[in-house]
Amino acid sequence: METYTVNIKKSAAKQIGKFPVRIQRQAKQLIDSLAENPTPAGSKKIDEGIWRIRFADNYRIIYEIDRGVLTVLILKVGTRGDICK
Repeated sequence: METYTVNIKKSAAKQIGKFPVRIQRQAKQLIDSLAENPTPAGSKKIDEGIWRIRFADNYRIIYEIDRGVLTVLILKVGTRGDICK
């Protein structure tokens, strides 16, 4: 299986930095794991090429998969309420 390159938008990285340390660690671990498997169990396709995955009860990561160039782009990270706005 191919390894994907994972990129994080600056705004998403900034948002992660505002989370409690425990949540930051969980987010980083999950984001790193997307390089090996961009569609793990629990991920959900929400639009063409756009996926969502939940972690730590109330947090979401919205990301885009480009299978042509094997990249994952983290678009948004936040709580359910923040992501849906």
